Amino acid sequence: MRSDGDVKRDVEDEIRYDADAKVTDIAVSVDGGILTLTGSVPSYRHKLYVETLAKRISGRMRVANEIQVRVGAPDSRCDAEIACNLIANLNEELPFSCEHIKSTVKDGWITLAGEFEWNYQLLRASACARRVNGVAGIKECISFAARVSAAEINARIKDASMLGAQRELRSWAQGDEPPQRGANQ
Repeated sequence: MRSDGDVKRDVEDEIRYDADAKVTDIAVSVDGGILTLTGSVPSYRHKLYVETLAKRISGRMRVANEIQVRVGAPDSRCDAEIACNLIANLNEELPFSCEHIKSTVKDGWITLAGEFEWNYQLLRASACARRVNGVAGIKECISFAARVSAAEINARIKDASMLGAQRELRSWAQGDEPPQRGANQ
């Protein structure tokens, strides 16, 4: 197992030499199996990217990402612009579920709230938010609600099984050969 010092050096080297990281204001510390990233980056995407680099190098070590996003003047955008871009992204990516998302933007921070049925919807909504320029961070306040209960799903499975069995019995009653189990047809 690598020492804390080895992990720290490896993560610093990875960040320094990665062409896509494009950051120099990141400090790395490792203490008791927890790797902490501090400093500042120009965008939320950079913050997540540096965290991904650190996780890749540190292995199973926990990573605390305390990097601050400091959007520079050329990339700075007002909350209304960020909200408009977010809504456009959500409408394009999740046309049938975007009405369930209540998004707010304050000081560059996007809050996604609402109720989804499926996790992929949350993943896509978060990806939409990450693609917006000028974002300082994202908060996810999403809950999940299934349309059907577990009992109803079990009942549907039993009904489907019974229908399949009835079809098979009718087929045998008519003299058809029983289907070969496991044989490719």
